[in-house]
Amino acid sequence: LFQTGVRELGKETENWLGLIGAIIAHIFIFKGFGIASFLLLPLFFALGARITFKAEIFPLRKYFFTAMFFLLWLPSTFGYLVFATESAEILGIFCGAVGYELGAILHELLG
Repeated sequence: LFQTGVRELGKETENWLGLIGAIIAHIFIFKGFGIASFLLLPLFFALGARITFKAEIFPLRKYFFTAMFFLLWLPSTFGYLVFATESAEILGIFCGAVGYELGAILHELLG
């Protein structure tokens, strides 16, 4: 990351935000909640629409609590599956770091 320039690294990534988008995606997917991080996108979109246009696309409070529920359950379920099947290379992207740690705790508790 620090051996080449930011402009060269930004050209390699093919998303709208370039290198910064790749870093943010890496933090959310690998160091965060895994695939369940995609539940945050509609929340951020609806929050931005509410701030910008004063329009509510869907009930934010209900979606917030639903998303937070699944942000805890999906990574922990995938993390437990990673430890139960011993396939961190294949299923590691699904659980992220949070799910991996929660899966380790669940594997210790449940066996």
